[in-house]
Amino acid sequence: MSLDIFESPFSQPAPDPSSNKRYVLLFVQDGVFVFGQQTSTGLRIVVGATRVESELPDEGLNPVFSDIQRAYLGVICNPFKAVESENEEISNAAFDRKIKECVRKWEAKWDAPPAAPATSEPH
Repeated sequence: MSLDIFESPFSQPAPDPSSNKRYVLLFVQDGVFVFGQQTSTGLRIVVGATRVESELPDEGLNPVFSDIQRAYLGVICNPFKAVESENEEISNAAFDRKIKECVRKWEAKWDAPPAAPATSEPH
């Protein structure tokens, strides 16, 4: 369903050029905000987040999309991996680790407690 939205005449075709974000909000379903990015080579990356876009940092999900794209290219551009079909499911332990690390980094960024304000104590 989420990949079909790229073809929909109702979807936003490209990110807003006045923004630093390289992705668009595709739709919201059951409290999950589904964002997508289509690269110049036609690769479609879809990410779901429980945060609204206004709660995201200035760079938004750009680092997440970049990490996913790098992990994907690492698998696809591997000369020792035979790709049977472009629709083939990626079954690769290194790819899985990189995606899990990407998710861990994102969650750590959001789950970290806010930094305590600096106080100066007299000595």
